[in-house]
Amino acid sequence: MIPRIRRTLTSRRPLRHQSRATRIPLTSHIPGAIQLISSRIHLFNRFYTVDNQQPAQDSQFKKKKYLDTDTLDKIYKSEKAMESDQYSLAYDLLTEVHKKYPEEADILARRGDALVKLFRYNEALEDFKTATDLSPTVPQYYLSVAYVEEILGNILSAINAYDRAITYDPSNVDSFLGRAKLFISQNRKKEAKEDAIKALELDEYNSLAYVYLGDLSLFQESEESSEKALKCYQKA
Repeated sequence: MIPRIRRTLTSRRPLRHQSRATRIPLTSHIPGAIQLISSRIHLFNRFYTVDNQQPAQDSQFKKKKYLDTDTLDKIYKSEKAMESDQYSLAYDLLTEVHKKYPEEADILARRGDALVKLFRYNEALEDFKTATDLSPTVPQYYLSVAYVEEILGNILSAINAYDRAITYDPSNVDSFLGRAKLFISQNRKKEAKEDAIKALELDEYNSLAYVYLGDLSLFQESEESSEKALKCYQKA
């Protein structure tokens, strides 16, 4: 699979440092009392970035000998269009490529990214799902499906997509964090805790995992649980 625009939930040490600037305020002057504004920290796990993207001529597309020069050029231009926030142009270019090569899953996934940026979520979901049909073992496609399903309010479908992503890549921290957040929203505390702990096993510096564990501790509504939550937030 080629490098492409993808959703990023976490980073390693840089995210830990970043979290200090956006940390949730704590009322430490009252023993055992913690003021939590969860929506702020949840901003961590919902943004798009260009991740290790290379020109199409230098990417794995070049290994596909059946792709002509014009197609590679359009893919390259679509990458540049995404980088410069020209999402409609990227969509148009990728649509032209898709018409010529309808079985290329990554073209659909890239076009789905452009559609997300255009807030055309239902169309994006269709592209991402088709990508999983064409390449059913690529975990990143399921992460994209989960992201859009959650936006559309289809929480159980989003959880199922994270399940598939974990099946094909059990070392992906993003999958466990994304699923943990949804488990919390469904009051499935035990499963959420298991996922947050698994995320820390994979990335011991992961701030968001500590935040989720802190959230889960607060649900117990006791002084001891508040102290546990505070310790988690301090590690974030």
